[in-house]
Order: sequence, then C-alpha cells, then structure tokens
Amino acid sequence: MRVLEPLPGRGATRIRFADGTTIVAHGTTAGDLGILAGVMRERSVRVSSCARAADGLHLSLDWTGRMRALDLVVTGLDQPD
Repeated sequence: MRVLEPLPGRGATRIRFADGTTIVAHGTTAGDLGILAGVMRERSVRVSSCARAADGLHLSLDWTGRMRALDLVVTGLDQPD
C-alpha cells in the first residue's frame, strides 16, 4: 500500500497500491482508517489475505512491529485523479 486519500462522506478512503491499482474501502470498526493512516507513516503495510463475504471483499492487512492487523471492506475499484 502506498497512499490513503480521504473521500467525501464519512468512513471511506481511496487506497493506492504500488502497482497502480486503486480501490475504495472502509474499515470494519470505527477508527480503523485512522489507525491505518498512522501506521502507514512509519511502517510497511501489506495485504495478508482477502476473502469474499456477504458484505463485499474483505482485505486483511498487517505490518511489522507490534503484532497488529485490521480488516477493510472493499466497496469498488477507483481511478486516481
């Protein structure tokens, strides 16, 4: 993951990956995107797994350092501005 960009409205973000793929996603818990933004400033974040669920595609993210992970729900693909 390279960039998080807030989107209009509450709780959604645009995520850009190193290969140019851009998605729109939201956290599964309030505050997930804030945690992710803070972690991305200091650590490398990677997608550890993905799974299809009734509410959409779930990405599990993890990073080095303190053992921590969180899940995001992908709501769709997006084009960078």
